[in-house]
Amino acid sequence: MKLFGKSVLIVLAAVMCVLGVLNFSAFASGMDNDVIDDWDIEYIPGDLDGNSLVNADDLVLMRKYVAGLVSENDFVFVAADINNDENVNADDIVYIRKVIAGLI
Repeated sequence: MKLFGKSVLIVLAAVMCVLGVLNFSAFASGMDNDVIDDWDIEYIPGDLDGNSLVNADDLVLMRKYVAGLVSENDFVFVAADINNDENVNADDIVYIRKVIAGLI
């Protein structure tokens, strides 16, 4: 994530803490924070690198994952499971190729 994006997240977290929405003491004590658990992380299906574009870079990253060359921690894993079958496999590769080609 770029520096600007991290700064925005830090400011947002500070504002939420001041408003009492986010409790940093829960993190320090190892307790779960229900507010964080309820957040939906937004993503674009097929945008594995998180740059808001579905392109050849995402396809390469997905192919590397399916081949076992990268781990699921190296990209936005939920965005890779395009068909929502809880697996990232050749079916997702076919789909992302169609998206890049403009067929979908």
